[in-house]
Amino acid sequence: PEAGFVWAGLSAVQIERRVTPDQSVGLLQAASDRRHTQAMIELGLCYQSGRWVKQDRAKAEELWTRAAAIGSREAQIRLATISVAHGELLDSSLQVLRHAFEEGSVLAQVALGYCYEKGLGVVGNKGEASRLYRDASKRGSENAYLALRRMHDEIRPQEREFEMEE
Repeated sequence: PEAGFVWAGLSAVQIERRVTPDQSVGLLQAASDRRHTQAMIELGLCYQSGRWVKQDRAKAEELWTRAAAIGSREAQIRLATISVAHGELLDSSLQVLRHAFEEGSVLAQVALGYCYEKGLGVVGNKGEASRLYRDASKRGSENAYLALRRMHDEIRPQEREFEMEE
């Protein structure tokens, strides 16, 4: 399972070009069937994003639920993040995100930023959302950077002199 997971990963970043996308999905599926949690998470990401497979949120959640059931912290964070993204925030999700953020998860940090931005499960606080996004952006999160930019775009005047260049 480990070798299949690694081989699919090398294909995903285009280091290994002899493996087709269909073969990569097969390698991840085979590793997932053998309870390889990292493969479950990666295959779930494929289904969430539609990379290599037809986009299917339910399939992604199913894979992450299986991984979480056998102890994957990353899968728990992904499930909590998906609940936030779809406005289905549960107290348990917020608790998972807070704990994961305290342990250094950038993904949890971005999800908490979103909670503060939208007032999901917490009192809305754009300043706190901005701080969380900015810090996560400094740590390399493109999603945090895009969220911070979106927040700034919402309050930026429409005149040409204030337009941001790409």
